[in-house]
Amino acid sequence: MSKRKKAVIHRLPEIIARDGGEWVCHYCGKKLIPYGTPSNTEPYYVYKIQQALPTQVLHMPTYDDYERYMGMWMGGDIQCWLGYYVMNPEYRRAVADHVIPYAKGGTHDLSNLVASCDNCNARKSTKDYDEFIEYLGQQS
Repeated sequence: MSKRKKAVIHRLPEIIARDGGEWVCHYCGKKLIPYGTPSNTEPYYVYKIQQALPTQVLHMPTYDDYERYMGMWMGGDIQCWLGYYVMNPEYRRAVADHVIPYAKGGTHDLSNLVASCDNCNARKSTKDYDEFIEYLGQQS
């Protein structure tokens, strides 16, 4: 993470408190995952289970093990499942966005920061606030 991003991301709790206490994107209104939330915390992340190949699940140090497990799997003797967490589609990652872009002379002052989702922040890029709001209006 760049030094500039570190300078503002830790201010997200202050920004949220100033703006009413809800973790929502200032631009699109999507729910935000609070900064620092571990990637296995529900409801922000959802546990998924899918069928997998033995090579994805089992530690197979030798080629003989690989052949044996693949033969068992293809013969229907074993089933392998893989479990992992994915981000809930109702939520987005939280970032602090500069109202006046840092690239255009904006500061890290709290008055120049809003809570944004990573998607809106990337789309805004170096656009000014009013320019981005107009752009969002054209998209809908």
